[in-house]
Amino acid sequence: MNINSRFQKEKVIVFIEQLTHFQKKKLLPSFWPPVEVADSDWDSLQKIRTYGFRNRPGEYQNGAIWPFSNGLLIAGLYKNGYKHLAGQMLEALREVVRLPEGSMDFMNT
Repeated sequence: MNINSRFQKEKVIVFIEQLTHFQKKKLLPSFWPPVEVADSDWDSLQKIRTYGFRNRPGEYQNGAIWPFSNGLLIAGLYKNGYKHLAGQMLEALREVVRLPEGSMDFMNT
């Protein structure tokens, strides 16, 4: 079953390739771009806290890398024939999960 047209898929692939090109870990952040202190949404973001503030730019929900969402993306890319990109992202994800104990804390991008 195809939900998107070939054109729509290609636009998504170009976006993924462009965004991962500039990421240190070559994976997609939770959302992009991160909310910065000077942004109008900063105050709202600071109100979202459990056990302290964890949403500085590039951390937790504010542009950090979430391995489970990247895993789903990688599976979707592979299933749709984008095996080269899926393989690159899978290798990046493997490196992220090989980090020392305690360092896999919603990685900074």
